[in-house]
Amino acid sequence: RLQHEALFIARAVTAEASGRGQHGRVKELPLSNSERSWVARALSTTGLWLSVARLEGPDVIRERYLEPAVTFAPSDPQSRRQLADFLDARLTEEVAGRISVEHEMARNLHMRTQADLKEAQREAMLMERLPVRSREKELELRALREQVNKLAKQCDDDEAKFAAEKARVRTLAKSCVREFGQ
Repeated sequence: RLQHEALFIARAVTAEASGRGQHGRVKELPLSNSERSWVARALSTTGLWLSVARLEGPDVIRERYLEPAVTFAPSDPQSRRQLADFLDARLTEEVAGRISVEHEMARNLHMRTQADLKEAQREAMLMERLPVRSREKELELRALREQVNKLAKQCDDDEAKFAAEKARVRTLAKSCVREFGQ
């Protein structure tokens, strides 16, 4: 209960400080550099707190708190450093996940699925070459084709998942390099 109240208060404070009203619309507020710096620090500190407490997802923290903090006061080193540290931590987590046992098991399972797919395709091709097939063989061929389709779909899904993971890591790495370079 206290965490939810704290989260609600943090969201309200950062929304008001950054000039966002209740409905998320940005209000143009004339702020001095020190006020802009304070707002940026409020946003980035809230983002850091949410990250440590794991009360929001990493994408939400990055998009709603850390990146707007840097945009709000680009010359503020604290908000920029917190964004860079956050991106570095996310990249470290992603890389660790890619060398984890779970990831290795998923890769091995994908390779086994590919091997099963090739074998099922080979069996279906041999069965299709038979000059005369009994009713039983026709049913077996139909079941084999269904298996080929399911295995092919599983392989496609796995490859899409692996490609998305790779793209996510690449994007994080580029963001880290960009932020640490500034």
